[in-house]
Amino acid sequence: MSPYLLRICRLLPPSLRCGPNRAFQICAAVVVIYILYKISGISRGEDEVKTHIASASSQEGGGAMHHQPEETQNKGVEPDIPPGSTEEMLRYISNNLDVYYEVVDNTGTIDDIDKAIHKVQVTLTNEGEATITATGTWSIYFYMVFMLQNKQWPYPEGYVIRGSGFKLYHVGGHLFCLTPLTDTKITPGEKVVIKLDCQAWSVAKTDVMPNWYVTAEGHEPQIIQCTAGETLAFVAPFSRPQQYKRLKQDQFNPFTPSQRYEKNDKIKYRKDGLLLVIPTPVELRADRKRLISFKYQDWVLAMDKELDVSVFVDKLNEMGVKLSSGSPPATKVIRVAQGSVSIKLDGRVVENHPESYSLTVNGRLSRIDIVAPASPGAFYAMQSLFALMNEEGAVPHIVMKDAPRFIHRGLMLDVARNFFPPEDLYPVMEVMAMFKMNKLHLHLSDDEGWRVEIEKLPELTEIGGRRRHDLSEKTGILPQLGSGPHDMSSGSGYYTASDYRDILKYATDRHIEIIPEIDLPGHAHAAVRAMEARYARLMKAGKSEEAGEFRLRDPADTSQYKSVQKFTDGVVNPCLESTFRFVEEVIKGLIKLHQEVAPLKRIHIGGDEVPAGVWEGSPACSGRQRKEIQEGFVRRVAKIAADLDLDITTWDDGMLHEEKPFERSSIPNKQPRVNAWMNPWEWGAAGRGYAMANAGYEVIMTQATHLYFDHAYEPDPEERGFYWATRYTDTERVFGFMPDDLWANLDKDLWGNKLTLEKYCKDFQCTKLEKPENIVGMEACLWSETVRMNHQMESMLFPRAIALAERAWHKDSWELVTNPESRERAKRRAWELFANTLGQKELPRLDMMQVSYRLPPPGVKVMSGKLYANCAFPGLQIVYAIAKDEAEEEEDIGIQWIPYSEPVSIQGFIKVKVATRFEGSKYTSRVITMNIAPRDKTLL
Repeated sequence: MSPYLLRICRLLPPSLRCGPNRAFQICAAVVVIYILYKISGISRGEDEVKTHIASASSQEGGGAMHHQPEETQNKGVEPDIPPGSTEEMLRYISNNLDVYYEVVDNTGTIDDIDKAIHKVQVTLTNEGEATITATGTWSIYFYMVFMLQNKQWPYPEGYVIRGSGFKLYHVGGHLFCLTPLTDTKITPGEKVVIKLDCQAWSVAKTDVMPNWYVTAEGHEPQIIQCTAGETLAFVAPFSRPQQYKRLKQDQFNPFTPSQRYEKNDKIKYRKDGLLLVIPTPVELRADRKRLISFKYQDWVLAMDKELDVSVFVDKLNEMGVKLSSGSPPATKVIRVAQGSVSIKLDGRVVENHPESYSLTVNGRLSRIDIVAPASPGAFYAMQSLFALMNEEGAVPHIVMKDAPRFIHRGLMLDVARNFFPPEDLYPVMEVMAMFKMNKLHLHLSDDEGWRVEIEKLPELTEIGGRRRHDLSEKTGILPQLGSGPHDMSSGSGYYTASDYRDILKYATDRHIEIIPEIDLPGHAHAAVRAMEARYARLMKAGKSEEAGEFRLRDPADTSQYKSVQKFTDGVVNPCLESTFRFVEEVIKGLIKLHQEVAPLKRIHIGGDEVPAGVWEGSPACSGRQRKEIQEGFVRRVAKIAADLDLDITTWDDGMLHEEKPFERSSIPNKQPRVNAWMNPWEWGAAGRGYAMANAGYEVIMTQATHLYFDHAYEPDPEERGFYWATRYTDTERVFGFMPDDLWANLDKDLWGNKLTLEKYCKDFQCTKLEKPENIVGMEACLWSETVRMNHQMESMLFPRAIALAERAWHKDSWELVTNPESRERAKRRAWELFANTLGQKELPRLDMMQVSYRLPPPGVKVMSGKLYANCAFPGLQIVYAIAKDEAEEEEDIGIQWIPYSEPVSIQGFIKVKVATRFEGSKYTSRVITMNIAPRDKTLL
């Protein structure tokens, strides 16, 4: 290929330039571009190119750096520049170095996450026409969720990777770099293979982070274009068992199309008898054949002044329902009145629960009556009314009484690892409110970021809220998790006071309590570095006493530790009085933010994953044991909160020492709660939630095996998410969780082997629940390490969060069945009804709201020369596209989807692509590509 064509190739998007078959696959496109290039007569001389440096400028100053779309970082690709200066070398590498990342083998190691390794191979190819040298002592920076060369760590002088010409450095946290040795050269077309040992296992494409970059001291970092954006096209397929299995004994495989078909086939399509309302009401009588419509029928809304459902006024106005200004009429009225509601819940009569309500739709009298003791109940009654409405705006005659199973029905959203601005949170809260969820737990701080403005500590957001390439971390913390070197990505940003109050207002209008979390004493790298920046600023100004006021680290501390996230300076020091001044200032700052909108009642103080070895080398902690230090920290912070009239919540390990809960009487708050999360069965800690409840703490069931929404939906390497607690968590698994009987959820170990309660309770202590009244709720968690974009966040939440809402509000009859086989059959029937309701009724509502919920890929099977397809949620549309010859097979542009309505003859096809989508939408599920054998027309 001519040098001109090579240059044209590099003008193509990075996703087309990465991987092993680049040139062949885009040959035709290159020729067309080349012709246009020659016709246009564009001159691209070296002088012009030098004036067009593709780099993102760094911003100074405060303000909420709401992240831009992924294209912001991916600047234009330039033609080759003969690399002479360091700046030219950096641009050349950015534009011409091809990166190809491959997991080679997971299965050659032992079943011990601390000792296990997997093999990775990174291939660097010089695709340009000049030689890459070590000019300028540049380095390639990249991110790993697993520790590299763990046996050799720490390697402060670098670890030489034999035969590669590179040294490896652990920069901090998830950030690593490769630095060439002084005599390293990569000639045009040459490949350099770098072989690495990585901790644990990697079986998902999204374990690999995008936006690798190259830089040298004193120069603007340049993103390596082949790694830019969200396609992860530089990552090799996980096609071999050694790649998609964690160990040889791993029982999980990616679902084949036919396996998914068989799984979906257990869910029969049901047009009639769908659930009228999700979550399921406690009492419901309906006449589905008698409908009444108040849309454009001159109805009015009349509500008692004690009840506020004004958030629905605009929506009702759009339907022609006006707000009554005088005495309510007797007919054509939606009457919202304050009154008593008595309801039987789980065998006991509950009077006037603030979230309870009754709803009556009477067509004969042309009126709808809502009675509730308080505004939350009236609000949920209105949500039920809208859920009852069909496409024509009609609702059935109905009598309903309802109240929640749990007082805490929540989602935890991690905005620290990756930041989501207020406009990303509003649709989430809208859907939460639709399904009667009432707690949004915002994880506002972690090692990788601090996301809320605290008035008297501006460095928390100016430094801790910004990720950028600054190795000193004086102007921002290090890039992490694919955020890139510049501060206009999802790695940077924070909520200003105004932003935060807007979020509070939106939540309060929908009866959602915002629970802010400041995670301490661990997970605090961003806070530690921010307070060090504050210390340095004030010391420089000669204010030494003020400088140490909120310092979080002991400068004489020689402790050696490494957290799960690989940080070595991410824990605050509880032996310093300045640490508690910091805690008090932050809590007071949060109280002030809440005061005018929704007074703060509870703060989450974290407490999880404090690494071994902390504080051992701190003179300030001399003579004190870790148990005393950590428990003392929690008690002291709890007292600060109690003195400010706040309750606290922690993660379960924040209130434990050697699996024993802290004495309840030592925690002064009125209703301290814990999130019971650590329950991978074979780790032996699953009973923590029950132990905490028995000790007198209120417990929120947050079990990672069922309620961690950062885990993948399927055991497939193409699915986004982690798998450390369980290989996958689909919507059915969430639906089937039984919060009242933890041990009944015992099913499989991490490797897919069946577990039995009898054997398990011999190996581990199966704590019995003695105080069931202390189980107060359920919460699902979306940690955001692999989630950088809004649409990714929504798809990880929904539809799983709808199943969570169902379980947290409604205790189903199948949960009461004691025989496991009978219970499983009853649960399957309930799931079939729920899945049909999702596919035909609830997901279309989300689609109308433009929520990017996850569409499950279809099941596909070939039988007797015909293609059969089905879906996990009956009612979603299945579409397919076909290729009848090799020319069509190679054509990937402009897929013409055909709606699937009946089995399709595959005679003459060589390839079929199948997906699900909501009818009329352009978005599809992950596409299933099937190669059809030309001779026997069966699946290869």
